[in-house]
Amino acid sequence: MLARFRDANILVLRALADQRAYGPNWTGRQVTMALVEARDDIKWNIDAVDSLIRSNLINLYEYDKCLAACMESGTTSVIQFAMMLVKIYLIDDRSNAHIIESDLFGTIEVL
Repeated sequence: MLARFRDANILVLRALADQRAYGPNWTGRQVTMALVEARDDIKWNIDAVDSLIRSNLINLYEYDKCLAACMESGTTSVIQFAMMLVKIYLIDDRSNAHIIESDLFGTIEVL
């Protein structure tokens, strides 16, 4: 049931990202801003962030800046989240076209 809800939301966001609607730049900025300003249990949910990244709905440059800034505060859960994100995209699946090392430059530098 939750997977269907997630997929429905992704479809709506993809429709908004269509050039005939608001476009990918506007949608990416809005989704990234909503994620950055969300509650911590949503903001650091690896499954939710992974779905948004794989759907190309996050502005990775802005998200990386926010993630690096949050990591500098030294919160353990944020650091663990960042390590998991780097592991998923840059270590486990190097052939992944969604994220390259330069997309998470700030995060990697803080780690």
